[in-house]
Amino acid sequence: MLSIVIPAFNEETILQKTIDNIYSWSKTNLIEIELIVINNNSTDQTETICKNNLTKYKNFRYENEENKGKGFAVKKGINNSSYNKILILDADLSVSVDQFNPEWLGYKNICISGSRFKGKVIGTPARRNLTGKGFSFLVKSLFNISVDDTQCGFKYISYNNIPLLVNKLTVGNFAYDVDFLLAVKSCNIEMVVKPVTYIHNIESSVNIFKDSLKMFFTLIKLRTKNFN
Repeated sequence: MLSIVIPAFNEETILQKTIDNIYSWSKTNLIEIELIVINNNSTDQTETICKNNLTKYKNFRYENEENKGKGFAVKKGINNSSYNKILILDADLSVSVDQFNPEWLGYKNICISGSRFKGKVIGTPARRNLTGKGFSFLVKSLFNISVDDTQCGFKYISYNNIPLLVNKLTVGNFAYDVDFLLAVKSCNIEMVVKPVTYIHNIESSVNIFKDSLKMFFTLIKLRTKNFN
């Protein structure tokens, strides 16, 4: 049993293909899943696509999250998951679902975080790649966590007290990954890094300068946050 959570903001061009790919992967690998798409204030046809899949696929559902921000969407998805084994993916499958190893379902009390830096990056502009490495280095220096690519959207967690983890999550912007990993650390969940192949989406909504600035100030706040 595996819950898959996908935050989605204006993903009408890719979302149906992503949903189809995930259910095809599930069937091939004989893994029973539930797929939860969190529509995060989309202004395109994202919600319509979600509605159309309610009858197409078993255990597919979607939720609307009014608080704009990837972190809020992921938190809602985790909170609404039926299982304690949860895979978080980006809507464009920049890291494909088939990079999930079914053997991981047998692991307990673990968080597996994908690493583009240990794996392979395709199509990412050099400036963005350098910014990502710099941000991750800063995070490792400030918080002493073992993950070298905090911003990779591919994360899997197996934990028997998901509500405890969810209650620790407060960050809504793109720095939510750091908040998530710090919450994982505070729950004494083992953190493991796995190399992944990442394919850059040229239509990404991330603004390097604007979002990096927000994330930097969020890190400052996280330095004083009490995760207990």
